[in-house]
Amino acid sequence: MSELDYYRTRFVKEAGICVVLKPGESLSDLLRRFKKKFMKSGLTIEVRNRNFFEKPSVKKKRKQVLAERRRKREEEGQNKIVVRKRKQRRNQ
Repeated sequence: MSELDYYRTRFVKEAGICVVLKPGESLSDLLRRFKKKFMKSGLTIEVRNRNFFEKPSVKKKRKQVLAERRRKREEEGQNKIVVRKRKQRRNQ
């Protein structure tokens, strides 16, 4: 196993992100796909949260606030009545 294969498999196991260059694909397209997968994985948020220690009580409170926001947003979405206007046809 080459050194490149070692690091490639190690990174894939730890992060769960794997991007393989497709035939005829440019590096910019490959990087775009990698960035998209990386952002969807949530690793940036996890790294930011792990920079400093967060007490369990603070973590619990933060999660409760987020859950409350999510619940309110869903509740507002259910209470909305959407009325769409029909397009008027042109008389020809």
